[in-house]
Amino acid sequence: MVTITLKVLAGVAAFLAIANASPAEVVPSDESHPIPQEFIDGVLAYFKAHPLNGTAKRDMGNALHKRVPGEHGCDHDDHWVSRMCLSDVGPREYEDECQDEDGEEYQADGICPELTYCSEVIERGHEHQIHDIICMPATPPREDNIGTKGQYGYRTVQAVNQRGVTELEKSISLQEDIAGASVSGHVRSTDRTFIIDPANTLTANLHGFQLNVCKEDKGDKHHDSRICKPTRRVNLKKGNTIDFTFGLSYQQSGILFYGILRS
Repeated sequence: MVTITLKVLAGVAAFLAIANASPAEVVPSDESHPIPQEFIDGVLAYFKAHPLNGTAKRDMGNALHKRVPGEHGCDHDDHWVSRMCLSDVGPREYEDECQDEDGEEYQADGICPELTYCSEVIERGHEHQIHDIICMPATPPREDNIGTKGQYGYRTVQAVNQRGVTELEKSISLQEDIAGASVSGHVRSTDRTFIIDPANTLTANLHGFQLNVCKEDKGDKHHDSRICKPTRRVNLKKGNTIDFTFGLSYQQSGILFYGILRS
């Protein structure tokens, strides 16, 4: 009886040793915890003024997407015309150009949030250019961020100068333990025009293990992005690495956003 008990204990110990050797416990799941949209908007806004190729492009992705701002200083029934920075007043100040129902124009002052500054952009409208602004972060956004739900961030992807199919990889190192983590990715074009090379789908794997944690969403119809959704939940440890692989078209740059968030 004692011998059997010892064998059982030895078996349990061996099982635990094997389980502890693996940093990930697989739990099938199709749940997705989105990367904070305000973070994505902030990063895109920063790289609109500081493009990867060193030249300013006024038609890169910003949070306004060629529409009237949701919040402006014009009266409710009046027409919003444009928005300009007031650099002679202060780095955060701007004003809205408004037009009332009689065609009379007037201005309404506004101010960007703290730790940002006003930067002017020109949007291409159907018939004319629209002057607008974005409130830029005063410093470059952090690549890796730790929040209450886990870790999220971005990596810039330089332009590919080789013709044909090009596979790229960006590795993300975990800065803390994340139990029940869902991994998601989102590659955005910096010029909002290119399509990720369909021969290289966006996917993510746990480094050192044959374990896929994120696959491209085949239903994604956005022309300027590719989205990778979680395939399962995993228990990750600090120091684990998630490898994102994807393809880019010739001479196109991009930004990989990632989220490794607990359930």
